[in-house]
Amino acid sequence: MAVVIAEPPRGDRLKNGTATLVQLGCNRIAVTCYHVLEEYRRIPGAIFQIGNVKLDPNEQLLAEQPQADLATIRLSEAQAQALTTSQGIKGDFFQPRSWPPAAVRENDCVAIGGYPGTWRQRISPDVLDFYSYGVGATAVTSVHENRFACQFDRQRWISSFRDKCPNQEELGGMSGGPVFRLGHLHWELVGFIYEFSPQFDIMLLRPAHIIQADGSILWP
Repeated sequence: MAVVIAEPPRGDRLKNGTATLVQLGCNRIAVTCYHVLEEYRRIPGAIFQIGNVKLDPNEQLLAEQPQADLATIRLSEAQAQALTTSQGIKGDFFQPRSWPPAAVRENDCVAIGGYPGTWRQRISPDVLDFYSYGVGATAVTSVHENRFACQFDRQRWISSFRDKCPNQEELGGMSGGPVFRLGHLHWELVGFIYEFSPQFDIMLLRPAHIIQADGSILWP
């Protein structure tokens, strides 16, 4: 789901990130980046909204880890219902078959998703339109102990909204988005986006196994 941060008083200045909705046992969790949460804290009186649900992430925070650049937010049953049953902005919670997932390996094929800020348009004072959920599939190019990375080949990029969104250089806004690997019979949630380097076209990703079933973040 898109995370929207609106700056008061009228919310004319907007920033956005991405949240991955995950159900781990009885816990319904939104995973996003620590730097997204910090941007909200930086603006006095800002509005924090996941999809169509407004909330105070500080009150519902499960865990945050600045070095990992991840944060987990507990969602109430009412908030989860609003996110999954709305006729407008609608999302769903990914329920892994088992947790934690196995470690990513170099050359694994993964799918990456998120909401680039350059694909955002304000239709009216209280309506935003994201032209599309940005999705890419590529191979993992490098793996380290607490991160992995994918380097893109722009010659293979496909964009359905090139006329409306010609700037494909900036992928800011995808922070917190999910990374999936196709297993033998199902998709596995194996990571989260935390940074993109436009200079080298490299997406930097945190492995999902550092998120524990209770929403805590295991970090060295």
